[in-house]
Parts: sequence; structure tokens; C-alpha cells
Amino acid sequence: VPLQVHSDTQITKCSNFKSIEQFIKRVVNSFEKHAPQDTKLVFKVHPMDRGYKDYMDLIAGLDHRLGGGRILYVDRVHLPTLLSHSRGLVNINSSVGISGLVHHVPVLTLGTAVYDLKDLSYQGGLDAFWTQAQKPKGGRVRDFINLLLQTSQGRGTLSQRCFDVPGRCRI
Repeated sequence: VPLQVHSDTQITKCSNFKSIEQFIKRVVNSFEKHAPQDTKLVFKVHPMDRGYKDYMDLIAGLDHRLGGGRILYVDRVHLPTLLSHSRGLVNINSSVGISGLVHHVPVLTLGTAVYDLKDLSYQGGLDAFWTQAQKPKGGRVRDFINLLLQTSQGRGTLSQRCFDVPGRCRI
């Protein structure tokens, strides 16, 4: 479960959640009631939220309620490795959701996301996700990524300096 920046418009405008804390509690409640007992729930800190919000006490308390050892709160982990060992990904609307699709992980979106499409992300509810989610269709993921690259995505990041970007385009 990748966490968003606490003040992100994905929370304030593109979801029914009033806060990240409310999102965390909703996910944990569903996990507690519907996920197989041998699974763990991993929350990943958003790198831009470090130093602003800390959910460690909230998550530790929720984990204690579940008996301990089922919920993890991680920060500096290699995302591709985390995704390759995941049974699924629950998010509001994060670019990590797209990464999950690329890694062929079942993805559930609890907000408004451009990738919340049939045969791409899981279309059932959160409670059913834990046991019924299927991996996205490979061809559908490839077509979606190609569509993004052709219509709306530029290569690079906002933190790159202009002279670090190859080609004629500059950020």
C-alpha cells in the first residue's frame, strides 16, 4: 500500500477519503476481516512526505489489534523488489499503481485513476480484492503504457536539471 503525500490532491479532490489516516484504517479493517491469515500488509511511506507525517504509531496500534506481525510500515525500500514479491497493491491513485501494473501485480484503486480500467486494475471492491484479485492482462498493460507514452507522458522527472535530459525536449 503506497501512501500518498498527506496534502496531495489525490486525497483532497480525487478520493472519498478525508485523510491518509482514514485510508489506512479502511484498508486495515478490510485486510483484518477478509485477507488470508498468512498474508502481511505493507505500507510504504511516500518519499515526499518524510518529515511531515509519521504513521508509525497508528500502524503499530492497528498491527497490535491484529495480534502483531501482520502489518509493516517501511520507508526506504527498493520498490521494484517490493512489487515483485507482492500479491497485490492497494492505492488511492498513485504512479506506484502503474508500476504495479508493469510488474503484473493485481492493482486496486480506491480513488480516481486513469488506469482504473477493466482487465487492467481490479474492478471488485476492497473486501474481495484480498482473495479474488487477478493479475492484469499483459497485453492490456502494454497497450495502456504505450498509450500513456504516446499521448501524455514525457521522460524524466521534475527534479532533473534541464541539461541532464537528452534530446531536444527539456524539463
